[in-house]
Amino acid sequence: MEPKEYIAAIDLGSSKIIGMIGWKRPDSTLEVVAVEKIESPSCIRRGTIHNLEETANHVKQILQKLDSRIHPNKLTKVYVGVAGQSIHTLNHKITRSFTQEEVINEKIIDSIIDECFNYSIDEKIDVLDVYPNEYKLDAKKTEINPIGVACEEIEANVKLIVGRTSLKESFSGAVEDGRIDVCGMPISQINAANLLLSEADKVLGSALIDFGAGTTSVTIFKDGLLRHLAVIPFGGNVVTKDICSANLMESDAEKLKTSFGSAIFNPDSDNKVFRPHNTGAVDEPKIELHMLNNIIEARMTEIVENIWSQIQASGFSKSLGAGIYYTGGASQLRNTGDLIKRITGIEAKKAATNRNIFNSSTSTESMLNPAYTTVLGMLLGGTTNCVKFAHHTAAVSKTVTIEFPEEELILKPIAEKQVIEKVIEPKKPKGDNKLVAAGKKMKIMLGDLFTDSDNNDTEMK
Repeated sequence: MEPKEYIAAIDLGSSKIIGMIGWKRPDSTLEVVAVEKIESPSCIRRGTIHNLEETANHVKQILQKLDSRIHPNKLTKVYVGVAGQSIHTLNHKITRSFTQEEVINEKIIDSIIDECFNYSIDEKIDVLDVYPNEYKLDAKKTEINPIGVACEEIEANVKLIVGRTSLKESFSGAVEDGRIDVCGMPISQINAANLLLSEADKVLGSALIDFGAGTTSVTIFKDGLLRHLAVIPFGGNVVTKDICSANLMESDAEKLKTSFGSAIFNPDSDNKVFRPHNTGAVDEPKIELHMLNNIIEARMTEIVENIWSQIQASGFSKSLGAGIYYTGGASQLRNTGDLIKRITGIEAKKAATNRNIFNSSTSTESMLNPAYTTVLGMLLGGTTNCVKFAHHTAAVSKTVTIEFPEEELILKPIAEKQVIEKVIEPKKPKGDNKLVAAGKKMKIMLGDLFTDSDNNDTEMK
């Protein structure tokens, strides 16, 4: 089956920039055509672009590689996920009163949403997205979808997702280069939630914790609606840096953390000694397993306690019927779910998509790597074709106009030739070979004479 459109997306993460292109099958499954990634610890910090030029160069490399995978088609647009430690939700209300009872329609709701986008908070904060919650009609009836209901007054309670004013500008500036346009800038946490949480999870009430490299975010849903979003400015990178305090290089600390680390320190475990390079040198760096996991637990506890404070502040800590889900690169530490449950008292499960995602060059398990959560969410949610298709069409023949002479001019020389041929055509003589040969010679001479005459007449006419 050939795709009718492609969706392309870029995730500007604190540890990696990931680009992906794919297409959606009629059965809503996703076929990933290509995945490209580049390490980005120096140019993106805590989800915010630190070095715009370096980020733009990385993005350009990724887009060129993605483009080569769909040749001869051309990549022209891309979705870019918006993230960063400044992103959070605010409660906002808008009231509309009517002179008489009015039936609520889409035009009224759209005007309320537009007013929310234009809401001025301060010079440093912009409204990035708007998510309506309940509507109160005539100060008594509460509706999630008020369209079609008559009232004299409507009060809209909405969640504004806000962030730094320069956020969208810097993200789009890192991608757009005159050939590639940004066709959408969805919120990264919402992309991840749409991929990992089912509709039942959102209705019953659930919190999604995303342990990233630079930040950790919590997104809360209830009754199918977004209720809270907050970002903690700590992620897996701070855990790694804490391990570096044991005189280890950052690369060695990261390797030990992912290979042997645990979010909960177990004093009864065997206290092994780890040497990153095993050179046998006396002064080679080393760390004990107990010290490693003691450091990790201390920092992870701090992060989860901050997350729990945000869940409590949302007012939905006792309404999470579907529990807590967790994802992200830093969530791969052993016993992360047990630590979350110990602090919150709520069952925590590792999030996994139930969507069917395919890629011809890698396994489905690889595609479900937590690092790909945001970009996969953008592909599944994208609605704009991002590719200009190369159409191979057959050469079209030019129209040639042929002018014919009038009928009488055509028929006249034909009639004259027929008369001449009839006159000069001798009857085949019997028995006289010399006369036959002379007759043939005469016919050829006269025939050539009249043929040239016909051609000249045609050219003159």
